[in-house]
Amino acid sequence: MPGGIVGYVLGTADTARFAGRFREEWLPLVADKYPLVASGAGGRPANPDERMADNLHHPERMVIPALAPWPAHLHIDILPAYQRRGLGRQLIAAFLAALREAGVPAVHLGMATANVKARAFYDRVGFEVIDVPGASADATYLGLRL
Repeated sequence: MPGGIVGYVLGTADTARFAGRFREEWLPLVADKYPLVASGAGGRPANPDERMADNLHHPERMVIPALAPWPAHLHIDILPAYQRRGLGRQLIAAFLAALREAGVPAVHLGMATANVKARAFYDRVGFEVIDVPGASADATYLGLRL
């Protein structure tokens, strides 16, 4: 294995609090550098850069009422060449241990429904589907009670 970084897990213990702090503390520092632009039909983002800027300016999108019982959320990425070596499981275990120590009752994540390899990984780690009314068929939400 190289001496560099091959993946990460990151998240927050309280998604609603994170979204609020993001809007109040971080967004003002970068909003001018990444302005909200929507050149597509109906004022919608037309390309990946515009979608990222739109996400940046709307942190409240992370606060989904159906996910309230799973207040924490996480993101994990590992370079493809280093997947299936147990690294993801180790990263998730470390993150979950920190959440448990902080007294967090549950964690959620959102993923592309089409990503069947990721879904199989999350199933193996113990995540279960969360029904989110109105969610796009392209998105799947999974949760794990701690």
